[in-house]
Amino acid sequence: KITATAKSITFPLCIKALKSDKNDFILKSFLFFYSNLFLYIFILYKGSKTQRIKHDKIRDMNRIKAFFNELHQLQTFAELEYFLWPDKISVLSFITLAFLMISPLYVLVHILAPINNDPFTLLLNNMTRIDEWVTLLIQVGSIGLILGFVSLLHFLISSKKSFRKLILEYKEISFLSLFILWATLSSLLNKDLSFIWMGAMVRQEGLYAYLMYAGIFALALLIHYKKHILFLFKLQISVASILVLLSLVNIESINTFLNINALSSVFFNQNHFAYYLAISSSISSHLYLEEKKIFYLISFSILVLGLCLNGSFGPFLALVVSFSLYIVFLYKFKKERKQEILIIYGVFVVVVLITNLFTHSFLNDLLRLGHDVNDIVNVSENAGSAGSARWQLWQNALKFISQKPLLGYGIDNLGQAYAKVKLAMDRPHNEFLQFAASMGLPALVFYLSALGSIFIKWVKQIQSASLYKIALFFIALTYVISSFFGNTMIYTFPYYVVILALLIKALTSTDENG
Repeated sequence: KITATAKSITFPLCIKALKSDKNDFILKSFLFFYSNLFLYIFILYKGSKTQRIKHDKIRDMNRIKAFFNELHQLQTFAELEYFLWPDKISVLSFITLAFLMISPLYVLVHILAPINNDPFTLLLNNMTRIDEWVTLLIQVGSIGLILGFVSLLHFLISSKKSFRKLILEYKEISFLSLFILWATLSSLLNKDLSFIWMGAMVRQEGLYAYLMYAGIFALALLIHYKKHILFLFKLQISVASILVLLSLVNIESINTFLNINALSSVFFNQNHFAYYLAISSSISSHLYLEEKKIFYLISFSILVLGLCLNGSFGPFLALVVSFSLYIVFLYKFKKERKQEILIIYGVFVVVVLITNLFTHSFLNDLLRLGHDVNDIVNVSENAGSAGSARWQLWQNALKFISQKPLLGYGIDNLGQAYAKVKLAMDRPHNEFLQFAASMGLPALVFYLSALGSIFIKWVKQIQSASLYKIALFFIALTYVISSFFGNTMIYTFPYYVVILALLIKALTSTDENG
């Protein structure tokens, strides 16, 4: 009955959008994607076991029907523009990103481990899980591309400034757009097209993924309300805390049933889990300072503990550096929050020290880092194994860049290049080298130009910046530092993309809170 009711609303809308000659392409695309999206939300919502009174159900049903009826009457892009802007498009972007924030839990419960635990079956289950991540990325990113394109047209039509002035005013977005365009160009002109679109089987981060990242970036830009942004942050740290608690419990039967382990959780590698935890830890620290609630302090301590026990040194070092700088800046520019600043930094120090007393991981990693630096400086025979063999990956990545400096080897196509030098790796474990080697030096220049432009704009505003703007900068910095030792992944990079978009919007906003 629920499905039939939903179909009676959405299917005629789809048919009209696809058949009508009056509707333009943008309107057709919007109606097609969102009628299906709202069909899914409608079924979940009406099929839930929430005990709501009958009057509320009738009211909510009427609101949903009214929304679709209004959509049903739209004939032109101008009508669609008026209907969406700005509140509805902000809410739609918020709903879509909320789905992204809970995606780790969705994947966790959606693909459970099979009863038969032989190696082949487990491998098949892992391949199914990466397909789930790919599907989620495409769903969220595609919606973002549609809304982003509609919004861009609205912006260009309604803006009274020249195109040149808009590019100069929004330099960061311009540079990132050039980055995506160059990635597309280098992919299309690359001789080896075998991995270009979907990428290698293991990571599946081809050209499509970067287009989806652009869609996610657009979704974050289109959210107009700070309460929605903070809610997304709360969703992310809640999901991350649940994953860490499951890792801390570490019961074999539960791990087998959920197909997870204590170090990597729902991700495929402990480093990937660490990237996610580093960003989530930074977000939880901001939420505590913003709202002063004990829940966020507890969440922060859980996430830092999970990161310490994870054992991935790069993301942990990134959090130590960025969080320490964050505290210093807050202590200087936000002295009215002195008490909360001291409390959260004290919790951070205590968790790190206590964890290190039992594991000695941080101290061991620092000592190993010192030995690695010494081997590199002295050109030792062991230098190639420095940084868990990252040094030789970086050296070869520089050779790959020199061989194809303009277009690179192609997105997610470095595995063959590394195989030729007898290294069983497909990434240099450094995102900057990864971009240059796979897409060409121009792609790296565009990306660095965007980051440099953001930094300059942030420095100019630091004296009067709100807590929100300061926090966004250091959350982004956490990921940027960790990217010197890591790779982009379809289930971790989107969270950084969201933060980057929010930071750019905050810095260009006339509102004091961004």
